[in-house]
Amino acid sequence: METIISLIRHGDVYNPMRKMYARLPRFHLSDLGQRQAQFAADMLFDNTIAAIYASPMLRTRQTAGIIANRHPGTPVRISKHLIEIFTMYQGWPVSEMEKIQWNLYAKVRPPYERPEDVLRRIQAFMKQARRRHPGQHIVAVTHGDLIAFIILWSQGKPIGPGIKPDPYPSRASITTFTYRTTALDEVPSYEYWEPSPVLTNQRFA
Repeated sequence: METIISLIRHGDVYNPMRKMYARLPRFHLSDLGQRQAQFAADMLFDNTIAAIYASPMLRTRQTAGIIANRHPGTPVRISKHLIEIFTMYQGWPVSEMEKIQWNLYAKVRPPYERPEDVLRRIQAFMKQARRRHPGQHIVAVTHGDLIAFIILWSQGKPIGPGIKPDPYPSRASITTFTYRTTALDEVPSYEYWEPSPVLTNQRFA
């Protein structure tokens, strides 16, 4: 009895001030982001989806809504486990983030999140989803680093500052994890899909 969880990174964000927006409110999908989300929705159209989850952030809720339009009647639920990372760099200009090569964790101390904190959150979501939806396929719209760290974990690779999977999850990409047992310590297999290069936008957040 396979349980399938597809993690989707939200679409491109309207960010004319070029800020590291993180958990700042009111950052919505750009026109490109809406097209990216629609492309992901089209890719999932032939799948039977039991539930759709989203981070509380506006951009993820909008992406989830576009996917839900292709699956009428499928509930959309908000999960705080899926929220963007809690970072000291929130609000910084993109130009300053580029100077530190987007390394959000090298000098981080509590209460801000470290890679292992982010991994624990997404793992908690996966465990909860498996308990609620055994033998079903669910979709969860979240943020890049959450997907990146659970990919690294599933590959048996280290988690830490500056360590990223190759490729790093693109906007509106779909990373699908398949669990074949009910064992809570199972390491799932996964498949990665991203939109065509015309729709891919690699800027952070």
